[in-house]
Amino acid sequence: KPRRVNLCTRVGKTLSMSSLDVFDVCVFLDAIGLASHARLFRENGIIGALLLRVCERDIDLQRDLGMSRLVDRLRLVFHVRRLAMGHCPPLPAPYAASPSDPPAILSWDVDRVVSWLGEHGLSAYGDAFRREEITGEAVAMLEADHLRDSLGVHRLSDRLALQDAVVSLRATVFSETVHDRASKKEAALEEANTQLDVAGHRMEEYESEICRLRDETESLRRRVKTIPDDFLCSITQCVMRDPVMCVDGHTYERVAIEHWLRDHDTSPLTGEPLSSKSVFPNHALRKVIQGFIEKDGEEL
Repeated sequence: KPRRVNLCTRVGKTLSMSSLDVFDVCVFLDAIGLASHARLFRENGIIGALLLRVCERDIDLQRDLGMSRLVDRLRLVFHVRRLAMGHCPPLPAPYAASPSDPPAILSWDVDRVVSWLGEHGLSAYGDAFRREEITGEAVAMLEADHLRDSLGVHRLSDRLALQDAVVSLRATVFSETVHDRASKKEAALEEANTQLDVAGHRMEEYESEICRLRDETESLRRRVKTIPDDFLCSITQCVMRDPVMCVDGHTYERVAIEHWLRDHDTSPLTGEPLSSKSVFPNHALRKVIQGFIEKDGEEL
C-alpha cells in the first residue's frame, strides 16, 4: 500500500515511464484493477520502458502475459497512455487521490457504453459489448480488429461507424488530459510569478532599510572618532539598530540576518551549517549601542 501511494505521488512530477521498475509496474497494475496479471508481468521483466511497446502488440498481451479478456487488455492500454502523459490512475480509498480530476469516461459502466452505442445507431451490438464487459476506459481503446474479431462487428459500414465514434471519443478523453496538464502548468507559472513579486518587494524593502542604516552610520562616523567593531553588523558593516543573536553565537542586524536566512542555512561568518534559523534579541548590546549614540546627542 505505501508503495502504491508513493508511485502516485511521483508520477506527473519527476517520474517518467522509463523510471518505473518491475515492482512499480506491479503497483500500477494493482491500481487499475489488474493485480491478477502482476505475476506474469514480473516474471517477464516488464518495466516502464517496455509498457508502451507491449501495449502496441495485442498478441503479446494475450500469449505472453496471459491477458485473455479483451476488457483487461483495453483497460491496460488506456491507463498506460494516461500514465505516459503524467497521469496516475484514479485510486480507491484509502489510497491517495488522483493528481487531477479523471475524465468522465472513467465512470462509464457497461450500461452507459451500451447506451452510447444506441446514440450512434449501433445498439444491435450491445449484447456483445455486455458479454465482454466493455466499460468506458475500454471502449476508448477499441481498434478495428477488436471490433471484428472479439465483438462480432463484421459489417464494414458498422465497423467504420464505430471506429469513427471511438476515435472521436478518444480525442475527447485525451484532450481532457492534455488540458489538465496545461492547467497545472499555468497555475504553477502563476504561483511562480506571485513568489517573484513577493521576493522583489522584500528585496526593495531590504535595500531601502540597508541604505538608511548606512546613512546613519556615515552620519555617526562624522561625529565620533571610532565606532567599536562590536557595534557593527558583520553583514552590512553598519551600526546595528536591532541586534539579534543567531545560533552561531554571533550578533547581526535583524533585517540583514533574516534576509540571509531566507536563502541559506549556514552562518554568514563561518559558513558552518546552522542547527536552527531562529534569532533572539540581544537586549544588552542594544542598550550599549543606544547609550553610545545618545552620548553623542542622537537617539537611535
